[in-house]
Amino acid sequence: MLGRLRDELAAAGVDTGGWTFDHIGSTAVPDLLAKRFVDLQVGVIALPGAGSAVERAFARCGFVPALGARPDSPGVHCDWIRDPDLAPHDAYDKRLFFRPDAEPPKILHVRLVNAPWWSYTVLFRDWLRANEPGRRAYEAVKLAAAAAHALDADYDDYTRDKSVFFDQVHESFEAFGAQSPYRVRRTPGPRLEGSPTSIAAPAVRETPGEERSADPVGTARQIIAERFPTARAAWLGGSVVRGDATATSDLDITVLIPGPPAPFRDSIRYAGWPVELFVHDRGSLTMYRQKDRDRRQPTIMRLVGESIILVDRDRSGVELQRECAGEIESGPAPLTPDELASARYGVTDLLTDLEGAHDDAERAAISAALWQASAGLLLTASGHWTGTGKGLVRALRRYDLAESATYATDLMNGLRRSTNGHPTQLIKVCDAILDRFGGRRFEGHRLGGETPTT
Repeated sequence: MLGRLRDELAAAGVDTGGWTFDHIGSTAVPDLLAKRFVDLQVGVIALPGAGSAVERAFARCGFVPALGARPDSPGVHCDWIRDPDLAPHDAYDKRLFFRPDAEPPKILHVRLVNAPWWSYTVLFRDWLRANEPGRRAYEAVKLAAAAAHALDADYDDYTRDKSVFFDQVHESFEAFGAQSPYRVRRTPGPRLEGSPTSIAAPAVRETPGEERSADPVGTARQIIAERFPTARAAWLGGSVVRGDATATSDLDITVLIPGPPAPFRDSIRYAGWPVELFVHDRGSLTMYRQKDRDRRQPTIMRLVGESIILVDRDRSGVELQRECAGEIESGPAPLTPDELASARYGVTDLLTDLEGAHDDAERAAISAALWQASAGLLLTASGHWTGTGKGLVRALRRYDLAESATYATDLMNGLRRSTNGHPTQLIKVCDAILDRFGGRRFEGHRLGGETPTT
């Protein structure tokens, strides 16, 4: 949706230089309980007026101005002035738009770039992404507020109640985002006080003579300073940023340098951390993003788009982060008819093999391949990104969350039973997936081959 908003604004001749486009709110945080409303934020240089080209572009995307359920509804025309010394009062003004016909419904917050709440929403989102205890605590507050206001006619008092948690953790997420390009400076005066806090490192089995640093973000920045002093930008992504790091997790660092020796990948150990370095120049990063799109698996897109910016010397860090996040949100290209036919044929072939399998080892191998092929068909044919290994499990869970489905659990339970000699459930789930896209395919399936080149 953010990509479509950009396109409509460009078509209307609106200059969006210096604007920001972000997915905010609970739905922007993996592994966080959320209402079905999707919150989007556009940062602008000047708030759009009624009937302006900007408002008309929003309308073409289905967004209408929100009026609020009551005269005092929070966050409709003005954000809460939390810190009167941070910015002038008019910096808290905003415009709010709503798209009620979408599923899920979408809320569009339009705020001034460098306004306090333009900053707060992104810093809070990034802090929650990196902080598993924080996510669980916020969930508890949201559940209590939802229960207390279950019979309310609107969400106004629910919003006020959960804002108590925001106030409690405000200093923590401001400190966490001290180096973020979204950090707001006081007007006038120096940058807000505070220094970066580290993401807690996961417990780890110690290796003799080696102790893992407890500050993965600081460690990543130190690696960049030592090994890539002229880097244009660098990002820390992966499990450490998502908040689901384990004892064996590494630091996934993507680095943008001006040119050769990029591109290359390097695996090192630093301060007790295994580190994967993905080093690119602008051209190679563009090429690998295209590879992600071609295979419908957003590896480099997520490493950059869902990241903490470590270095950003020319704003390419924040610009590329936004571009990749926008590509992820837009989703992959639809399958072509031939691609869909081949995917159906592949799942059908594995189903037939499983139905005829008598050897336990062969059955287990076929079941694993069928689980992967069926999950890939479901995701790509439904317009969702796919993955491999644990990334495929996560992709299925994201699909289930978005579509209110249970395929991740159903497929995994079927796989477990099938590898233990009971394939009926897996066959049933995979057939249900096939039925959504035309059923099993064998007779009449024909694809052209490649001719040898001389």
